[in-house]
Amino acid sequence: MRLEDHIITLVLLFSCIKVCVLQTDLKCDDINTQKLCVDQDWCDSCLQSHICCNYCYDKSYTGRRCNTKNQLLLSNCNETMIEFNQMSRVMKQINKPFTTKDEIIQIKPQNVLVQLKKGIPTNITFSYKLAENYPLDLYYLGDLSMSMKPSMKIFASLGQHLPSNLTKLTKHYKLAFGSFGDKPAMPFYYTDEESARDPCKKAMEESCEPGYSFRHHLNFTSNTEDFLDVVSSSRVTANVDDLDGALDALLQVLACNETINFSPLSRKIILLPTDSLLHSAGDGILAGAVRKPDLKCLLDKNGEYTKSLINDYPALDQIEFALRKNKVNIIFAVKTLSKMYYYLNMTSSTLKGYAFVGELQEDATNIVDLITKGYYNFAQTVSFMMNTTEQEYLDVKFFADCENHGIFNETSVCYGLGNRAIKFKVELTAKYIPEHQRETLYVEEKNINEKLTVNVEYVSSCQCSNYKDEGNKFCGHGTYRCGRCYCEEGWSGSNCSENCENLDFRSCRSYETDPHPEFVLKTESANVAVVNVN
Repeated sequence: MRLEDHIITLVLLFSCIKVCVLQTDLKCDDINTQKLCVDQDWCDSCLQSHICCNYCYDKSYTGRRCNTKNQLLLSNCNETMIEFNQMSRVMKQINKPFTTKDEIIQIKPQNVLVQLKKGIPTNITFSYKLAENYPLDLYYLGDLSMSMKPSMKIFASLGQHLPSNLTKLTKHYKLAFGSFGDKPAMPFYYTDEESARDPCKKAMEESCEPGYSFRHHLNFTSNTEDFLDVVSSSRVTANVDDLDGALDALLQVLACNETINFSPLSRKIILLPTDSLLHSAGDGILAGAVRKPDLKCLLDKNGEYTKSLINDYPALDQIEFALRKNKVNIIFAVKTLSKMYYYLNMTSSTLKGYAFVGELQEDATNIVDLITKGYYNFAQTVSFMMNTTEQEYLDVKFFADCENHGIFNETSVCYGLGNRAIKFKVELTAKYIPEHQRETLYVEEKNINEKLTVNVEYVSSCQCSNYKDEGNKFCGHGTYRCGRCYCEEGWSGSNCSENCENLDFRSCRSYETDPHPEFVLKTESANVAVVNVN
């Protein structure tokens, strides 16, 4: 026997040691289980039919090749030539410790290999621990309508307290700034020549910025003074109605994440203080902006949104998609209590899990507190997902021990993390084996770029297919595999020595019309008849 054959035999014996223990705990000799096994003719279909079914590829064996372990041994199958049914397996491939000085790691392990068998639920256990000083990117999206002018001044004056407060959240933070008004066209802005030049002049007898939809002022920076200088020097504008173009601005901030320079590895939060409601999809028609916006960055070299009079306002579900895709959260700091309920309703439905709403006091002095509350709302919650929309053959369930009591409940979300390591399980079940044998999936945290890489191998092929001996010589006009002769087209018999032209045609008819051990199998190279070697 060749070295390769010895290795395969040892692998099968090792599998027996692991699997036989499992099968003794199951009712494998139940009559219904045995019947299910013996009805299978193929090695692959045998192992996929039930965990108790095993396959004998002993050439000298004369019984039914698919049966329970005990029945195969009672029928004198050589135990070293039994293809034992293996359970699915999970192997850790990368398992670095949680965050160190050199690397931020919040999920452990980071990479696993899963061997899945049809119908066998397989659990992947992993842990999540919130890293200290995880980076924060805070984008201040200012409502620069005239009614928010006092709040802007307050925020600029409170800026001296911002660094000390943010440092309590994380030592690694960056700030960026953009502002919005509304679509600069009737009925959202007056469009006569004087109003277009200065929309505040007529009504308020003071000067302000010409109308615009969204303007990005400052990329992310760790220099707080630069940030506050840009914010304090920004001028307000004045639209006509009580609604504003915040959704136009939000979509551009999300679409331009590379231009704005969001960090790949950070908690990304947009702070949006406002005292207005939102224009949404359909409202743009009033200004002739009818085209549905897509998730493209449309800022010019000055950071201004260029298609505001062509594209309609985005719908809330587009904003939700963009938040989910880019893993960004929003803090709505709402100045008017009556309007706050509008935002609360929005964040409890379409934007659920991605937005936090807080009441902004009339003098806006609690803006820094709202940043802190919003940050902890997101940071102290962990939510996992696995995108398997294209894997209809895969069933996914999440379980978590949120309280560290050793009890796993079916959920993918835990709250109030503290500095504990929270254990999760994701259960994968292959409803059937897909054509491809391997793929890579990801268990992802909903709001930050943390993920567990899951390399999946779908186990269906029998290892005895690789077992070579002198069977090929025995099979004559055919190939020996897993205890059978696979006869070439036109040949039949236990060793493929009988010419079909000299036999009754029924000896060579196809499996589709005769579901017995002898049948014709279509392959890429030839038609072959398959027979038991008895």
